[in-house]
Amino acid sequence: MSGKPYYTDHQLISKICLQDTRALGEVYRYMSQHRLFYGQVEYLVTVSFPFNRMDAEDIFQQSFWDLVKRVREMGYRLEIKLSTVLYDIANKLCLKKKRWKKVRENHSEKVKDKFYGQLHTNASVINSDQEYLKRQLGLLVEKTLNQREKTLIMAVHCFNLSLKEYADIMEINYNTVKSLSRNALRKMKADPDAQALKNLYND
Repeated sequence: MSGKPYYTDHQLISKICLQDTRALGEVYRYMSQHRLFYGQVEYLVTVSFPFNRMDAEDIFQQSFWDLVKRVREMGYRLEIKLSTVLYDIANKLCLKKKRWKKVRENHSEKVKDKFYGQLHTNASVINSDQEYLKRQLGLLVEKTLNQREKTLIMAVHCFNLSLKEYADIMEINYNTVKSLSRNALRKMKADPDAQALKNLYND
């Protein structure tokens, strides 16, 4: 880290809470280059789980946005080190990825129904149509998109970012982000459950 800036957790939290795209990009660059943040996530993904370095990059990106969400909710009341929070988030994402991988590899209709059948839950058992739709869309995202696409959709919609802002923060080519977005939306629209939801809310 010689010659590179060092930020305390307090300083990083301050930057995250600024609601400023440039400051958030600075935090992302810092964490992605720091062994305490990206390094431990990469080790977790590639050593503790049967995934590769590309998976590590994808999981780190989603973990980053989950961390941002938690920090903005908790602020300085967050008493755990940010590196610990990031690691915990990444571990949970790895477990989820491993679980969904097993589901996709198992062609038993009984197993698929257990995980995907929730999409057909009767709307009357949910408190509101909005809550129901939010839950179903979340399941649809989990079911149809890869890790990188899920991260993009989550970040753009949860933090009200434009695709350009997302590209700047993550230091990804803007055209690549647009392509990711198109692919994600195409996959979701092509899924039968997406049509079922559309029909439900058009009635």
